[in-house]
Amino acid sequence: RQRFLHARNTLHALLEHSVIPIVNENDTVAVEELKLKMGDNDGLAVSVAQLVEADCLILLTDVPGLYDKSPTEEDAALISHVEELTQDIFECAGGSTSGLGLGGMSTKLNAALAASMAAIPLVVAKGTDEGVLGKILSGEEVGTFFSPRKKRTSLRNQWIAFGRKPEGKLIIDDGAVKALVSGKKSLLPIGIKNLSGEFSEADTVMIVNPEGKEIARGLSNFSSEEVRKILGRRSDELSGILGYDCCENVVHRDNLVIINETVGT
Repeated sequence: RQRFLHARNTLHALLEHSVIPIVNENDTVAVEELKLKMGDNDGLAVSVAQLVEADCLILLTDVPGLYDKSPTEEDAALISHVEELTQDIFECAGGSTSGLGLGGMSTKLNAALAASMAAIPLVVAKGTDEGVLGKILSGEEVGTFFSPRKKRTSLRNQWIAFGRKPEGKLIIDDGAVKALVSGKKSLLPIGIKNLSGEFSEADTVMIVNPEGKEIARGLSNFSSEEVRKILGRRSDELSGILGYDCCENVVHRDNLVIINETVGT
């Protein structure tokens, strides 16, 4: 969180002095000092957009935008406008990859999801098209435009959701999915079916439904070792199992952000 705020203040200071920052994923300063280990340039781009609360995020790639199926198929059609990132939209990406790098369309949809939570519109377009930036900034219909959410998620929740790499994954049952998404509840151990990864208290964890679709991210109140001991158990059993007084929930609602409200509801 402190690194997040330091990076934000640095970028704002540069912009106030009419300096255009260039943030490179492979830059040793970005990796070692700011710890922006996103794994792909799309993730890094949306992190920077969130940091500066950008008016728009533009991702340039080697394809014209998002297609309804693989662009290698003859009848594939370009989707010019995505109003909401539903499961059907994510299935359109289908694991497609870019010929120019490791990031495929799926990483761009993840970036669009993060940008949407920050109320930042996002455009995916072909970078080799002449004058592409000017066309986008003048309002022409270029590539695929992703509409943002009307309400901006708080900066703290943006940090919880996308500010650092999740260290583990919690697989929850359908009842817990409903409690989190519809009931706005905390995640209790009784709703956890399994977990993967090794994490410590206060680390970020992914929360997924029984089919493996991501529902939320949050800060864990327990280590992975502790969660393995208490998963599926009632909250009033935890102190007896662990041998010390502890909180009743694995992820408290205040430290939990719903990533995809359309999954499991």
